[in-house]
Amino acid sequence: YNIAQQTVFADQLFAELNQSVFENMVLRIPGGTRSQKDFEQDWPDAKMKLWTDLQEKYGYTMVYDVNGNDTPENQLAIIRRWQENGAEFEFLEMMTEYYLPKFSKPDMSKPEVTRKVDATIYTEEILPAFYNHLDSLQLPYYLIFAPAKKTKMGGDRYAGWNEHMIDYVSNHDGPQKFGAVLHLYQKDYTKPYDYAQIDRLRGALPANMPIAITELGVLDASVPMEDHPTESVRHIQEVISHLQKGDYVMDQVLYHDYRNGNPMADTHPTYGGVSPKGTAVVNYYNSLFK
Repeated sequence: YNIAQQTVFADQLFAELNQSVFENMVLRIPGGTRSQKDFEQDWPDAKMKLWTDLQEKYGYTMVYDVNGNDTPENQLAIIRRWQENGAEFEFLEMMTEYYLPKFSKPDMSKPEVTRKVDATIYTEEILPAFYNHLDSLQLPYYLIFAPAKKTKMGGDRYAGWNEHMIDYVSNHDGPQKFGAVLHLYQKDYTKPYDYAQIDRLRGALPANMPIAITELGVLDASVPMEDHPTESVRHIQEVISHLQKGDYVMDQVLYHDYRNGNPMADTHPTYGGVSPKGTAVVNYYNSLFK
């Protein structure tokens, strides 16, 4: 993506936020410029500085989404470079959406899929390999949990993943500190959304383990463009009603340049910067932090 344009647009959007918002704000940075698809060559120091200059200007913090297709050694080196360029991170998100079937039955045609991953491989092979290097950063690890999704027969598609992860964090005896990550997308806004899954997950986790909704949004293509900002804010508001002090919610997505009319982004070249959805989100967060 065009990081120079991203940061210019982000600056426009951030300028509309109340100062008290920044005291409670994090920006999620992917381990490749497109999550687990790109690598270190896409994060030269100059591009990092575009983001860390904004961090210095506005005073928010960041979280880093670790790229599981990269080596632990190289991810550590990249995170260290971010820090050397001024980044302040609150936690590490340990990869993304490994519960999807494209990983458990690897679809190697997808650039983000380079190996088979299931819950056991994630906790017994992948995470320990990264702990060996990333523990030196002394940051909490936020681990992948799966959203509630029904099978055609009415069962919970990802129940096995979450049962394994709950057992893992409940019985882990290492020095690492954990949080739980959920991605909550509404794909049919005409049906009730299962927001109570946040409460069910919290009840199964160790006491006081924080939950981070690091991605959420409305992906229902049937939502009229003019209704998307309102529906997006409604979804965020419903999620927040189930969160507690120390939890996180992150609106997806700050920027994209898709040309298919997708209204998901808060900034987009079509609008020369802040989109209608972005304005709605800004107004909502300003109302929370006056």
